[in-house]
Amino acid sequence: MPKSELYILVALATKEQHGYEIMQYVQTISHSTVTLGPGTLYTALKRLLDNGYIADAGEREESDKRERKYYKLTAKGRKALGAELSAINALLALPAVKQVLKTV
Repeated sequence: MPKSELYILVALATKEQHGYEIMQYVQTISHSTVTLGPGTLYTALKRLLDNGYIADAGEREESDKRERKYYKLTAKGRKALGAELSAINALLALPAVKQVLKTV
């Protein structure tokens, strides 16, 4: 799974969010090491929607009177996120990876 999609799933695991909110959340949790531009974000959102990992949660009017489209994590998306995070956790537990991490 591409890194952008993984970060989006993590963002949506916390709550339903709109695109700009997802971009800000990802930048915050990654300490600005991951920045999703609009093209990357909306391409990834489309792919996640097409795969059934996320769903449209409707449009809502924000305090600035703008309508924003919200997204939510589906059960399939939660399962995929869990599998990805488990795989990353298993990888980080490998002695070879621990050795590499000591050198970077």
